[in-house]
This record gives sequence, C-alpha cells and structure tokens, in this order.
Amino acid sequence: MTEVVHIKDRKEVIHEMKFSPDAAYLAVGSNDGLVDIYAVAQRYKKVGECCNSASFITHLDWSLDSKVLQTNDGAGGRLFYRMPMGKLIVNTEEVKGQRWASWSCVLGSEVSGIWPKYSNLAEINAVDANHAAAVLVTGDDLGLVKLYRFPCLRKGLHLFSYSCVCSRFILPLLFLFYFIYWIPIS
Repeated sequence: MTEVVHIKDRKEVIHEMKFSPDAAYLAVGSNDGLVDIYAVAQRYKKVGECCNSASFITHLDWSLDSKVLQTNDGAGGRLFYRMPMGKLIVNTEEVKGQRWASWSCVLGSEVSGIWPKYSNLAEINAVDANHAAAVLVTGDDLGLVKLYRFPCLRKGLHLFSYSCVCSRFILPLLFLFYFIYWIPIS
C-alpha cells in the first residue's frame, strides 16, 4: 500500500471520514468541530468546509445524490450542509424526505426511538442502518447491541438485544456482506 497524498489541515484528532456515494468527494470530520471536503479527482484539493458545529464531529452521512451532508456533534447538534462548498442548510424542510447513502448518525428524528428514557447523549456510540431491510443496529456504553426497525421513531421498540463479549464500549458498527451480517468493533 502506498500513500497517495498527505494532508494536515487540522490540529485535532480526525474522528470521522466518508467518501461521497459518487466517489467525487471525501468528508473529514475532526475534533476541531469542522468537516473538510476534499475533491478526489483534484488530488484531494480542499474545496469546502462545514464550520457551524458547536463541538467535535461524531458522525456524518452523505445523501444518496452526494449533494447533502448531515453531521452530529458532541454537543448534541445535527446539522445539514450543501455540498461541496459546505454551506449550512438553515431550513431543515429542504432535507425532509432526503434519501441517505448511509446512516451512522445517532441523532435525528429518524432514530429518536433508540434513546432509552433518561439517557445522555454519550450513551449510544454507534449506529448503522440497512436501508434495504429497514433495520438499524446500535451499540452503547453498556456493551449492548440492539436491533431496531428503521426508521425508529418510537422508544422501546427494539427487536433484539445482544450482550457483547468485547469491551464495554461499542464503537463503530458495520453491516457487511450485502447488509446481512453486522460486526461490532470495540
């Protein structure tokens, strides 16, 4: 494996990275509270920046058409940006009904049912949706992996709950092999 390009635009840790579905852009979220957008075909030239988060970036997802990026941050914010420039979308009505290429964000009305009563924003660490099967898997601080219907609008409607034999904190969760299997990574 060889390094294609080396970029250091941020001082803080990179927390989340995803290529756009059309493979034209790379979004990189950092603990600086910023998301940098790089154009792949231009040797990863920086073409945009999302700079409205109040805290570090925890999750991000691209729309299916690669025109919108949604982010979650450590302060509990969910923001939407127009791509590739990173312009904040103030009117959230513009993104209603938006189809997402992936779903890893833990905040939003689509996943409001995953949060237990009296939980804090740091309790659920990871989610991943299988759009085709309409299911969502979550990983939390107690080492539990839960399976829900997606979207999950009402609390307490998980289908299955599994106790993980790995560490207490479930970090990324990924559906693999055509979205049939999932694996917790801790």
